[in-house]
Amino acid sequence: MAKIVDGAVIAPGTKFSLNEKVGERTRERGFVAAPAIVGGELEDQLGGGISQFSTTLFNSAWFAGLPILEHQPHSKYISRYPPGREATLDWGNIDQVIRNDTDAPVVIRVATTGTSVTVALYGSTGNRKVVSETGPRSASGADGGFRIRVTRTVYDDGRKTGTNTLRWTYTGLD
Repeated sequence: MAKIVDGAVIAPGTKFSLNEKVGERTRERGFVAAPAIVGGELEDQLGGGISQFSTTLFNSAWFAGLPILEHQPHSKYISRYPPGREATLDWGNIDQVIRNDTDAPVVIRVATTGTSVTVALYGSTGNRKVVSETGPRSASGADGGFRIRVTRTVYDDGRKTGTNTLRWTYTGLD
């Protein structure tokens, strides 16, 4: 996935669909089986584990203040991800769509190691500043599930230009 997305350009005013860019995850295209949440349980699935990339891209867009038009957190909380600020992906069902609301192209650059992935967005957001606040966890359900709220406030040239609040309920822990 990292190789496919690295170098992608999001033109000003356009949308970027992660599923559209990457396409279906197949063995022929280099994807392997890894754990995925299916029906509330972990099972190996072709393309499983791609949420590490999806979540890292999500956070890059979140802190750049770019509009995230589509995304969905996991049903169960995965402790390596920031609660509420993570994104699963499923071909044909769950996508992540980002819009470039700036006047400049945004280039997605990806670097990987054997244990990590880094996604950087290059472009110009002017004097944009992003403040992100994660609220407290509120217990939900018997399996360690919880509700969470994350709020992002975007400022351009010191003027508040937008606030997004994400709310999600996790049904349990991974």
